[in-house]
Amino acid sequence: MPQIKLSFPQVRNIKKLLLEGQLTHAQIAKKYGVSRGHITKIGIGMKDPDKNYGKWKHIEPKQTPNKEE
Repeated sequence: MPQIKLSFPQVRNIKKLLLEGQLTHAQIAKKYGVSRGHITKIGIGMKDPDKNYGKWKHIEPKQTPNKEE
């Protein structure tokens, strides 16, 4: 599989999708054209800040606008 670089907005959205839990890692990976393992590493970086998976650990998940505002 060719190496794909994810943008910060894409990683934010991936983290949001992981938190929502409605898609599998494989489904998210297919959507972004990366491996399932790549998505798993992003998820591990969210749960364990001591894991160093590149520049993803400081990227917060994309926030969904509050409908009450």
